[in-house]
Amino acid sequence: MFKKTLLLATVAALLLASGAVQAKEGYPAAYSGRPLTLLESTHQIGLDVGLGLNSGRVAKDIKLNLDYTYGLSDNFQLGALIEALDYSDGRGTSTAFGGATIFGRYTFMPYLGLDFGVYFPGDRTYVDKFGDQLVGLFIGVPAQYIIFENMLKVHGGLTADVSFVNKDYVLTSGGESFQVDLMLDYGLSYNPIEMLFIDLSSGATLAIYPTGNFGDRVVIPVALTVGGTLVDGDLDVYLRFMFDDLGGSPGVGAADQRTLWLGAKFRI
Repeated sequence: MFKKTLLLATVAALLLASGAVQAKEGYPAAYSGRPLTLLESTHQIGLDVGLGLNSGRVAKDIKLNLDYTYGLSDNFQLGALIEALDYSDGRGTSTAFGGATIFGRYTFMPYLGLDFGVYFPGDRTYVDKFGDQLVGLFIGVPAQYIIFENMLKVHGGLTADVSFVNKDYVLTSGGESFQVDLMLDYGLSYNPIEMLFIDLSSGATLAIYPTGNFGDRVVIPVALTVGGTLVDGDLDVYLRFMFDDLGGSPGVGAADQRTLWLGAKFRI
């Protein structure tokens, strides 16, 4: 089933790429020169395929994400993300739906904005079973500073995530409960030439409520992305190698959780 889904998604992506027209004039082709939001009336469609490289489970975990974003104005965008496929060899139900997110971003100034959104069943807050995630909300502050135009920028953000679960997966007294996570991210984007970009990003996710010992619930991801921009600046293709949690989970080595992502973004 998952092979058919991947094939259909790839064909759709190629069709979109072949039919793309030039994005709205003024949107930088260089990755490191782009604003925090899309320009007005710009559509962006994304496809990401993740291949698990965890120690002892190489190529046994596969994910497929689809996303769409639309620029309502030059400083306001809305979008949706569907985690369409979550395949794991050896799991009771090998193929699962990962969840869905509706999100938005508003920028107050070129270097500072506001993120907000709501998401539905999926593994976002240390919950592994589809039916145990009721709903989640998040609000964040993204930021960036372009050091050298179209060449080098730093980016980051701080996000608060509030979610509700219906089983006692967290350290509470039981029953329905909610938890709050605080997420920090930061990174550096570099364009050696306009059509080639490199990004190194990291961050940390810390469960701050409910109270308890959360030493094993601090997640530290690190990602290296290398990509190219094609089709008059309308198409980004990229390869991302990611350590999912360098903080290490109980019984799992810090470098043993790895994912390789292949992705593309199309702007029309």
